[in-house]
Amino acid sequence: AGLDDEFDVLFETGVDEMTWDDLATPKTKWPSLVEIRDYREAARDLVLKTIREHPALDAPLANDAPTDSADVVWALGMIPEHERIHLETSTTLIRELPLSDVRRPDYWPPDHPSVKDAFGAAPSRPQLVDVAGGSSTLGKPRTHATYSWDNEYGSRTVDAREFKCSRTQVTNGQMLEFVKAGGYANPDHWTDDGWAWRSFRNTKWPHFWERTGPQGVHEYALRLPFSETPLPPDLPAEVNLHEAKAYASWLGGETGKQLRLPTEAEYQLIRTATAGAPGAAASLETARDDEAADDVVSKDSAAMREAGLNLNFAWGSPATADDGVRPFAAVAGNAWEYCE
Repeated sequence: AGLDDEFDVLFETGVDEMTWDDLATPKTKWPSLVEIRDYREAARDLVLKTIREHPALDAPLANDAPTDSADVVWALGMIPEHERIHLETSTTLIRELPLSDVRRPDYWPPDHPSVKDAFGAAPSRPQLVDVAGGSSTLGKPRTHATYSWDNEYGSRTVDAREFKCSRTQVTNGQMLEFVKAGGYANPDHWTDDGWAWRSFRNTKWPHFWERTGPQGVHEYALRLPFSETPLPPDLPAEVNLHEAKAYASWLGGETGKQLRLPTEAEYQLIRTATAGAPGAAASLETARDDEAADDVVSKDSAAMREAGLNLNFAWGSPATADDGVRPFAAVAGNAWEYCE
């Protein structure tokens, strides 16, 4: 049985993140803040009661038992995973609030030092590096102990030809060249859906940039969750999939190359090419074969900082896109990676 028939349906539906304009025509009357908080407290009490009392949790799963062999265990694993997703979503919303309305929590990790130091002479365009082709196995074994969504399990091998990829994530400085070139005003660089999104939002530069100078001067600050700083050109550009594809299309036209986002199989090959280098994360193949080798599983925030990785809430902000690792820098964590 649920807690409240009306609220259960309302909150399990939420906002469709695949429909960027669904909030433009609200059709639902939302409850008051007091009602939402009361429902939240009741839901939390029910979850904690289940964790304490459900017989499925009286004994640990066997080492060789599939993670989802007990429905209750799998469902309970989904709750903290889902909370982590909402923490990320809430962080995005916090970045849209006035700084005067937010305060950094005591437990929040500090911003990465490179936020203030990332003003080096980064290349204005990505440097392309050769990647050997090969096979990549996608999917997660069901015997891994950590939680995953049901569509992440399984196994599929994909072959990829040799290709070239940028050595670092695209930086703010590189994205600024796209902005200066009028990339946000030219539909030729955008997919139809991407241009519809850009037009609907009237977006003229990446979402977390704040214009600080006169129109056309292209002076910006970067808004972080609890601070604002002059735009660090060496930090990765935080954009959505529409913007990433538009940038690749524009850069391809500028360089005369056919450029696109990597596929998931190609991304795995990039991780494999970098694995073993000092400061690099383990390859996804290694993590698939031995879950204990997965940095996300084996390292907490402090250990991530010590290892030079920006994962598991190691820092409260992105870090420089070039952490010095070769042949590819910062390929695990730090900012969203988009694939075709």
